[in-house]
Formats: sequence, C-alpha cells, structure tokens
Amino acid sequence: VEPSKVATVAILGGSTQWFEPGRSADLICTATGSEIVDRIQWIKVDGALPDDAKETELGILHLPKFK
Repeated sequence: VEPSKVATVAILGGSTQWFEPGRSADLICTATGSEIVDRIQWIKVDGALPDDAKETELGILHLPKFK
C-alpha cells in the first residue's frame, strides 16, 4: 500500500476575514504534507475569480479592489 499524497491547506488569518470594500486585499494560503507542495491554485466556489485578481507566488491571491 502506497502512502497517500495528502496536503493540509490553510488560509492565514482564518476562514472568516473582513476586508474593506474598494481596498486591496491579499489572501495567503499555506500547505503542508509529506511531499513538497509545488503549486496552489485558487478557485471561487460559486463562479469565476474577478478578472483583476492575481495569483502570485507562494500561494497569495491579490485582489486590487475587494468587492
């Protein structure tokens, strides 16, 4: 039996965060596991990410104007 390649993922600051509308916001994701996590992909559950959202290195999602 091969070990599972499961990673534990968390958003720094907790699952509930408050951002001021119109201001920029950064969501930071971390991942740990038995193997190196080389990529984190952000998705929005009920639609697409805003067009101006930028996924940067190290698991950061930058929103220039939070809505």
